[in-house]
Amino acid sequence: MESQQKKLDWHLNQVVPLSLDRLALGGFLIVLCLILLGGGVNFFSVAMVAASLVGCWLAGRQPIAALGLAKSSLFLCVLVPLAAYFVALPLVGLGAVVSEWACRFLGIPWEPQLLLKDFIELKNRDEIVRFFLLAVILAPLSEEILFRGFLYAWFKSFWPRWLALFITAILFSAMHQHLPVFLPLMFLGIFLGLLYELTGSLWTNIGLHALFNAVTLTVAMNYPDLVAVIGR
Repeated sequence: MESQQKKLDWHLNQVVPLSLDRLALGGFLIVLCLILLGGGVNFFSVAMVAASLVGCWLAGRQPIAALGLAKSSLFLCVLVPLAAYFVALPLVGLGAVVSEWACRFLGIPWEPQLLLKDFIELKNRDEIVRFFLLAVILAPLSEEILFRGFLYAWFKSFWPRWLALFITAILFSAMHQHLPVFLPLMFLGIFLGLLYELTGSLWTNIGLHALFNAVTLTVAMNYPDLVAVIGR
């Protein structure tokens, strides 16, 4: 009972700010750029994780703890993300509705992301499984480590929490490079930041992010005509 009470005893200030000096920030950028230059966009996920780990290490912080990866349990990794999905879904849906209206008003084509289109067109089972694993495992892991674990904690060290949440969500959404999904993904990014602050565990974020991607791909695969533009 006491253990369960501790799990439920949350407060909205769980993320420890990550202060970076010039060495740590420079190391982060150098590793990020070197991997991207050497391997191109195919190594973007590797670059995000490696650069974040190096940045934490050069800042004198233990990377696993600094990135929110030390706090883990079945409750935080599975049960909380499952419940949070149904809370976040209406928020993301609202963003999609507003985004659709704005795109139609501005004459911007309302269409799914290119990656989602590519997935729908896949016929080979091995390619489908490979794509699914990358989107449901690698993408959530690397994106949450970079945007919430590293960047949000860094921004929080010199900005108010609300501004750090907002800027991180904007960068997270912009990284997907698809204007129709910008608003819903920004809303999702803000929600993920709040969830991280609430639990102190990046595994909760990774679980929720993976669930969103898995549901989106499953719907796209089985009901391509019903695919909503809510991102990867």
